[in-house]
Amino acid sequence: MSRDLAGRAARGFAFAATFGFAAAAAAQETVPSSDEIIRALTPRAEPTRAISIGVGADAEEPGMPPGPMEPAERPSMSFTQIQFEFNSDQLTPAARQVLAEIGIALRSHELGPYRFAITGHTDAVGSDAYNMNLSQRRARTVRDYLVSTFNIEPGRLESQGLGETVLADPGNPTSGVNRRVEVTNLGG
Repeated sequence: MSRDLAGRAARGFAFAATFGFAAAAAAQETVPSSDEIIRALTPRAEPTRAISIGVGADAEEPGMPPGPMEPAERPSMSFTQIQFEFNSDQLTPAARQVLAEIGIALRSHELGPYRFAITGHTDAVGSDAYNMNLSQRRARTVRDYLVSTFNIEPGRLESQGLGETVLADPGNPTSGVNRRVEVTNLGG
């Protein structure tokens, strides 16, 4: 084997080891069940010290979903298992498995009254503008897939992309953990 050919083979193996194994590891991640997603995205009742009974303009009807939540109290779940084809907004078969669990959860009676933000994130590979556009397209793809496949009311889901502006691992901006989709409960 020539030196040039051996060098190319070694570089190819290194590339596959770096990117192929990372993709395989992401695919091996445990897919959360719809029940786990429901628990993670259901708002927690705050303990109260007193009970007030009364009728007023700001009193909520029993059984009605709460109004919008403050950002600090919004339940959220991050999904690194939602993978896309390289350099694209096309869902992989593994992503569709995760989205099936999310779709079941969002259609549940526990989460049915709420609205959700679907937020796409990228790693820091590529330009800021490219990553912003890619994350927006990917978030829109997830939203559209959930609407069309699980018949979720479009008004319940909004999509946004943040590119590489909010890294999950700022110390390692090219890490795969930064490539993720977050689902956040926005309230009723």
